[in-house]
Amino acid sequence: IIFEEELHGRSLVSWNSLLTGYSQNGCDLEAVFLFQRMLRDVNPDSITIANVIPACARLADLQMIQLVHSIIIKKDLFVDMLRFQVFPDAITMLMLFQSCGELGSVKQGTIIHGYCCSKGFDSHLTVGNAMMDMYIRCGCMKSSLLLFKSMSCKNIVTWNTMLSGYVKSGHSAMVLDLFHHLQCENQHRPDPVTMISVIQVYASNSAKYGAPMMHGLTLKLGHNSEINVCNSLIDAYAKNGLIDIAWSMFEQMGRSKDTSSWNVMLAGFGMNGHGEKSCSLFSMMEEEGYEPNSITFISLLSSCSHSGLIDEGCEYFKLMVTKYNVEPCLEHWTCIIDMFGRVGRLEEAYCLMKSGLPERDDIGNLSDCAAIWGALLSACRVHVNVELGELASQQLSRLAPHNSGYYTLLSNLYASGRRWEEAETMRRVFEDGKLIKEPGFSMAKL
Repeated sequence: IIFEEELHGRSLVSWNSLLTGYSQNGCDLEAVFLFQRMLRDVNPDSITIANVIPACARLADLQMIQLVHSIIIKKDLFVDMLRFQVFPDAITMLMLFQSCGELGSVKQGTIIHGYCCSKGFDSHLTVGNAMMDMYIRCGCMKSSLLLFKSMSCKNIVTWNTMLSGYVKSGHSAMVLDLFHHLQCENQHRPDPVTMISVIQVYASNSAKYGAPMMHGLTLKLGHNSEINVCNSLIDAYAKNGLIDIAWSMFEQMGRSKDTSSWNVMLAGFGMNGHGEKSCSLFSMMEEEGYEPNSITFISLLSSCSHSGLIDEGCEYFKLMVTKYNVEPCLEHWTCIIDMFGRVGRLEEAYCLMKSGLPERDDIGNLSDCAAIWGALLSACRVHVNVELGELASQQLSRLAPHNSGYYTLLSNLYASGRRWEEAETMRRVFEDGKLIKEPGFSMAKL
């Protein structure tokens, strides 16, 4: 009662005292509810964690356990947790490594790795795989490889984790080398996840022999009925210019296709300059009852852009919003800008953006409004459209006033238009102001 009366004056000590009372007296549900309320008022410490974990465990509340583990990693509370004799088991280790990976906390992950070794948890195969995945997610590929090599016992998940890590980090040669070792080892049969990782490498490297080779291996291993494997092969064939084979494989899938199958085929037609076929395929997709998603329209708009189908692209953009309730994201807008830019009609893109983009930069997945206006400014530089570029820069000065990249773009635009005085002014703003240098972007990726 006293605690409830002090609603506005609760300290962390007060919260912990009541939480300890609930937890130690078997009132687990009350302890968890109190913990949830506590998070709105104060930051938990190691005493909080030491008392809420047993309550969560007894209730088998997995969602709450995962939340607690995330807090442990965020607040660097793992060592303190041990001090209060809350000793995690192997299952807890898996969740902690997952939280470290998601949060990019390699420091805490390394501490937990050391604890695992001291307690013998590192001999658990699932824990070892989770450690590898944590290092990969944190960008520590060398640490992951050292761990991989030190593991005396591996399964196909171990190999897949390492392969996937190399794919995500762009180490294509390492993927192929590791896959070769997997085959030579001849102890673990490649599964669909393995195949997808290797196929992705051949798709991105434009090696025309790779897709047919992996297709043959897929048939040999019996993975040709796996939808995701088939989708990856279609994507690889299309990216290597073998669009007829991609289409043949797409047709052979029959009713086993999913939305991703349609998306990769739409993108395949687009990147090979068959915009009209993309439009026909989309109509077929609707007729057969498949629900298009955000990626569908990225593929479709990109295809229209590359084929100069401006009117069709505009219609699809409207259809996306009005019929399918897909909110435009950065990629959709970039396609629109690129589509109009290719035919020198950037003013129309500007009008569409003014009517379709929110006035504030804090709305859902349109929080990257600045990047969208930046893409328009970039297109203005290509087409030397100084007047429209200035309008775009006005939006950027409101949305991202400290981003140096946009000032550089505007300076280059002025220079392209031989407006040297304005270019010099922008250069001084860049040099004298407290600006943030952000990574560049390119419409060429779409």
